[in-house]
Amino acid sequence: MKIMIKLGLSPCPNDTFLFYGWIHGLVGKEHPIKPFFADIETLNQEAFSQRLPLTKLSFGAYKYLKNYYELLPTGSALGWNCGPKIIALKPFSLEELSDKSIAIPGPYTTAHLLLNKIVKNKFNRHFCRYDEVTNLVKKGLVDAGVIIHESRFTFALEGLYEIADLGKLWHEETMLPLPLGGIFIRKDLNKNYTKDFTRSIQESLLYAQNNPDQLLPYILEHSRVKEKSIVEAHIALYITKETFDLSRDALKAIDLLLS
Repeated sequence: MKIMIKLGLSPCPNDTFLFYGWIHGLVGKEHPIKPFFADIETLNQEAFSQRLPLTKLSFGAYKYLKNYYELLPTGSALGWNCGPKIIALKPFSLEELSDKSIAIPGPYTTAHLLLNKIVKNKFNRHFCRYDEVTNLVKKGLVDAGVIIHESRFTFALEGLYEIADLGKLWHEETMLPLPLGGIFIRKDLNKNYTKDFTRSIQESLLYAQNNPDQLLPYILEHSRVKEKSIVEAHIALYITKETFDLSRDALKAIDLLLS
């Protein structure tokens, strides 16, 4: 008997690229899925109520959800010498962030966790949706913001300056990839699902890599940014060999980030 599985995912290009094949029944037919689209912080918050059996989560949220969710070995997004960026209307040094207000895309995002690890001086937090950060900075309502997803490719076009790339700072300190988000399964589900879902995600990824032109309209439909070149750059940055299967270095990085 087939059971429809509810899947939580963000509308960003790497998620829609990854799950296109499975969502459309082209792979994983024994376990059809129904997508629930939401920004990453909404997915993080949903996980605390355990409503989603399978979901994308920030590693910043997983820190608090280890008793309820298990990381799958496939589907993760890791940054290699790149990650969330701190941006501002005018350039200043990272040391000058002290006592400034900074827009952050949610308390349980990896961006917030990383900000707390790397920026040692005090700053004032303003939590908001990820797609509100740049406008808050442009309007001068905050002194700086942390951007994630496609905004890393567009902030300069909006007249904003990069203060720091938290992913580069992480890499300089650890020489490891930066774990951003992963795909998690609720622990109370039958253990057979873990193996089945892992296989379905890997098959969906392979389908996407073999049929990129077929996926593009669906990806652009959901993406906040509609330029093909930006969407393709985003996918190339965050769909890596680690997305198919997490390496030993990736697992080491996850443990270090959450320690």
